[in-house]
Amino acid sequence: MWRCPPIPTKTAARCPVPRVIQAGAGTGKTHSLVSLCVDLLGREEPLAPARLCAITFTEKAAAELKDRLRRRVDELAEGASFWRKVRRDLGLAQVGTIHGLCGQILRRHAAAAGVDPGFQVLDEPLARRKLRLACEAVSLRALEGAFGPERQAAARRLCAEMGLRTLAQFGSGLADELAAVLSTLAESGRTVESIVAGTPDLSMQAALAEDSRAKRSLISAMAALRKVRIGDATRASQSAAEAAALFRPDALECAPGELGSKWPLLRACQARLPAKAGPMADSIAAAKEAFEAVLDADAGARGAALAADFALVAGHAVARYRELKAGALDFDDLTRLSRDLLANDLPARDAEQERIGVLLVDEFQDTSRAQLELLERLAGNGELTVV
Repeated sequence: MWRCPPIPTKTAARCPVPRVIQAGAGTGKTHSLVSLCVDLLGREEPLAPARLCAITFTEKAAAELKDRLRRRVDELAEGASFWRKVRRDLGLAQVGTIHGLCGQILRRHAAAAGVDPGFQVLDEPLARRKLRLACEAVSLRALEGAFGPERQAAARRLCAEMGLRTLAQFGSGLADELAAVLSTLAESGRTVESIVAGTPDLSMQAALAEDSRAKRSLISAMAALRKVRIGDATRASQSAAEAAALFRPDALECAPGELGSKWPLLRACQARLPAKAGPMADSIAAAKEAFEAVLDADAGARGAALAADFALVAGHAVARYRELKAGALDFDDLTRLSRDLLANDLPARDAEQERIGVLLVDEFQDTSRAQLELLERLAGNGELTVV
């Protein structure tokens, strides 16, 4: 079996660009990481143990890395005073999980981050249970009208969109969807509100404007086809004229996102448009494109409306989850708050970057978007190695 080779000392010289180590499971990555740490600590310009930061994604992996590094330094310390000094200071090395590092950052800068320095951390299973409870409670209350008629209607539309048909399905089905989406967004460090506000395709105003424009274009395109007289042209042109004769502009008089109720009427017209257009090629092509544009615009309006509905209900779920956490932070909170702190507070970012001489990240392929943004701000212009 191929083994990831130890990294030679010369590669541990100061490196201005990120290093990447690629290796599969069981190929000696941990051994290579330990070798790299030792090389960094013992290079010509040795790295102080306190400025070594090695990030893993599980407590088990962090404990193994710490243990192996300690044993390697113990061996070297048997015959060298330099390594005995390194061993004395090795406990200052920042070796742990990314969430552990985030917790330390937030406690050091609690006031700037807006958190209680004595905050508790929820483990993942407990956080998932609390989020599910929050989503279930909010879903049921929204469907009962406890948050007002607007949110009740939004919750019912969401249930209908998900194909839920019975009262027994409504609460649990909507709760499952809320919990899944909120969990995914939290992992990426985003909120429902930021997604809706920052995504042009989810802007209700833009969606309504595009829906109106597409409908006007279709009416104009079909009007152009009426200029062809049935019986006085090619078969293709006759088919186009028949399609125009069947077209009824009032079929488009439906709420944005509700075109499905009128689609049979429109589909009959669209089906008459010929594949080979002959002399009416441009006009028929324009009509076909207009039909597709109307469908796309209607889908866009429907998506924007559903996003707005989801945001209305999700806001209450997030608030309820915050209440259930009672001041504690989950893993996603740790990452998001640390990322935002380093993004917005220059003194805090400078202080944390100064603490880290070299940043090593294991299992880099598992990093989320928020974690990647955090690591970029932590590394700054320093040395970075990812595995």
